[in-house]
Amino acid sequence: MLAVKEPRVARTRVYELPQILFCAVVAMLSGATTFTEMELVTRTRRKWIEKWIALPGIPSHDTFNRVLQLIEPQALEAFLRGVAQWLAQATGVPQGIAVDGKTVHGSQKAGKAIHLLNAWADKTRLVIGQRLVDGKSNEIMEVPQLLESLFLDGCVVTVDALNTQTAIAQKIVDKGADYVLPLKGNPPTHQSVVAAIMRDVAASRPPDLEQVEKDHGRLETRRCWVTPELSLFLEKDKWPKLQTLVRIDRTRYFADGHETTESALFLSSLPADAPTIANAVRRHWSVENQCHWLLDVVFREDACRARSRNAAQNLSVLRVCLLNLLRHHKTPSDSFRRMIMRAALDPDYLEFLLNLQQN
Repeated sequence: MLAVKEPRVARTRVYELPQILFCAVVAMLSGATTFTEMELVTRTRRKWIEKWIALPGIPSHDTFNRVLQLIEPQALEAFLRGVAQWLAQATGVPQGIAVDGKTVHGSQKAGKAIHLLNAWADKTRLVIGQRLVDGKSNEIMEVPQLLESLFLDGCVVTVDALNTQTAIAQKIVDKGADYVLPLKGNPPTHQSVVAAIMRDVAASRPPDLEQVEKDHGRLETRRCWVTPELSLFLEKDKWPKLQTLVRIDRTRYFADGHETTESALFLSSLPADAPTIANAVRRHWSVENQCHWLLDVVFREDACRARSRNAAQNLSVLRVCLLNLLRHHKTPSDSFRRMIMRAALDPDYLEFLLNLQQN
């Protein structure tokens, strides 16, 4: 927190920045989702808070709002990366990195809500980076900037189809990582050519990998074909380190008897290793249910109405930091909501989560 620059001039300050941020973190970890609730938790927990940091009074909801509007988000994003690195304790261990965007719907102002890119590490299950995007269509410009800020050596990076771009592939390779990029009408000529190549591959031999899974009242079969034969793909030289073309078919059988089948195509810099590639594709979507969904359910992100200046973005960074922290301490018998409720009721548990120790 001390690395975050103070945005206010000295003569206007009653509370120092570490005091405001500490109270905000304690409040959010205790279930507060609004500035008014931050003030309430601080007032209720003042005696305990002053065990760790001196307070000249109780910051009002307007003070929380004003300070979080003024803080430069880039500083908090750097803090997020530092927290994620500290929690992971495994920098340099190869893992899948899924880059995906999330719109904070409650921040909508003049018909426009903030859109954030999150970089999700699948093994540690931590958000390791975040970046503001000026509209979903501008993700293409921001993904390379987000990747540049991350340690990716030995990792496998996945994105959604919008970001299947040669510049993004080049950035991934430059950072020492590999990619698995989906083709879905982007670029359209690539999709038709790769579809024809992989159609012939699928017709000529059994899948390189077949997986069957039963869940949520349905049976799903996934078949994966991978080929290192690129001679018919005339655009191959535009894609750095391209090694394989991939097709994955998903067939779902439902309890009422009907079934659906869909095919997905990918470009990859990985060698022809079907289990590795299929796993990277499968785990990409964990960012939705293990990160974005939890931010809404646990921290009510979409319901947050903060929208002035940097407030919505800074609150999102703090939520991600706290989700990382909760996940670090989570046991199989815990739920995130139960952990937050316990933190609200048990100061000792809150101290444990925040790793607070008296000298």
